[in-house]
Amino acid sequence: MELAPLRTDKTAKLKGRPFAFGDGKLIIAASGNVEHRKALRRLYEPHAKVLAAGGQPEPGAVVAVDDEAMAEAILVGWENITVNGEPLAYSKENALMLLHDYDAVREVVLKACESSAQFTVAAVEAATAVLKKS
Repeated sequence: MELAPLRTDKTAKLKGRPFAFGDGKLIIAASGNVEHRKALRRLYEPHAKVLAAGGQPEPGAVVAVDDEAMAEAILVGWENITVNGEPLAYSKENALMLLHDYDAVREVVLKACESSAQFTVAAVEAATAVLKKS
């Protein structure tokens, strides 16, 4: 099997790559990238004692940590995204709001960030070419 087409685009994995979203684009980085892991470690730190004792943080805390880490290091930008007809500027706070309030955004982000196939050099090149045409 030829592996060259499966080579990971390290920049896209960390900095994100565009994914079509209606007439806009979401810039999504891969789950588990270096910045995502750093964010998870930092955000789980307040729960370290519970985890070390073999316990589990409250379910709401897990979702909150995961969402904040995604807003910080996975949903890293967008283009042509509006809310109520107004352009939405990228910020970590707005990314968190989109992940909380818009299930469609959350689903696209979760599906895209978990797929290593989306971050191969070939996939990034193909997506870039398609999105340039639109």
